[in-house]
Amino acid sequence: MNHEHWMRHACMLARRGTGHVSPNPRVGAVIVRDQQIVAEGWHKMFGGPHAEANALAVFDGTIDGATLYVTLEPCSHIGKQPACTTAILASGIQTVVVGMYDPNPNVHGGGVDILRHHGITVITDVCREECMWINRFFKTWVAQQRSYVIGKIATTADGCARATTHDGRWITSVASRTRVHELRAEVDCVLSGIGTVVADDPLFTVRLVDGRSPARAILDTTCSITTPTKIVQTAREVSTYIFCSEHASRSSRAAALRASGCFIVPTPVIDDRLDLHNVMTTLANLGFTSVVVESGPTVMEAMVQHALLDEIEIHIGIGYGDPSRSWNTECICPDPHHYVQHHSARCDGDTHTVFTRSLI
Repeated sequence: MNHEHWMRHACMLARRGTGHVSPNPRVGAVIVRDQQIVAEGWHKMFGGPHAEANALAVFDGTIDGATLYVTLEPCSHIGKQPACTTAILASGIQTVVVGMYDPNPNVHGGGVDILRHHGITVITDVCREECMWINRFFKTWVAQQRSYVIGKIATTADGCARATTHDGRWITSVASRTRVHELRAEVDCVLSGIGTVVADDPLFTVRLVDGRSPARAILDTTCSITTPTKIVQTAREVSTYIFCSEHASRSSRAAALRASGCFIVPTPVIDDRLDLHNVMTTLANLGFTSVVVESGPTVMEAMVQHALLDEIEIHIGIGYGDPSRSWNTECICPDPHHYVQHHSARCDGDTHTVFTRSLI
């Protein structure tokens, strides 16, 4: 039996839950008999049936030779849904292949132990790294009670944050910008600084692909963002948080932003800058399991220096840029003592490289 082949199919199914299941994990399940898929399912929405339950719901019940593949260890507790281990035992399936253990310290191994205790053959850690990559947000959330943070950087070939080619507006290709929208659709929140808002008047929404737009968080110490900006104008459609000083939160500008639908978040200030650790704690407390930072060099460099990035995704365009807006070396050449290259690929002339801290 080619366990890796079927688990990779389950991983494909798991990804279909992107943008719909947070803070739950993305999980896929496949039932195989005689080298053919006879049932499949995935976790489709937060609070809804789990992947195993969805697969078992369309299973024909013929268990001879049937094997269940699931990307994450079946749950053994009752939450919003019944325990998946109970459903598996009731199905009569005798072999279960698991991609990764549940990273929750209170659950880890419990589901596998129950299945084995009842005589089920359980094979673990099949395509483990791929399964962990799919659920890196969930793993960080349940094991460390914090958001998984990605820094997204677009840079010219000569390391600048502003292009002098492509009409000076775009650093990277349309294909690369589409990838950014895919990333937004995957995470819970986009974080940026007031400098980027003033320079680009961005929306930070998902438009080039199908998917829901994440919440938006803006670092704005003095609460200087103006109501005509696109972010403020769409604050009633997309949750928008303005992080500012305690003093600025009581200003007339803050009152105007509240009236426009923004949430004002008073935040401690250290050396005239917002306390980034406090910001990240607040975002986690708001329930955001994942955050992507889309900012200029100032905010990104601070995130790197404070060791707040779990992952750095760098898009290198083919054009050249304005040397007055250059990236810090630590941002575009991550310290090998802290980050390893996860993968690199070409994208319509650009180069995409992802660096990550260890997921093990």
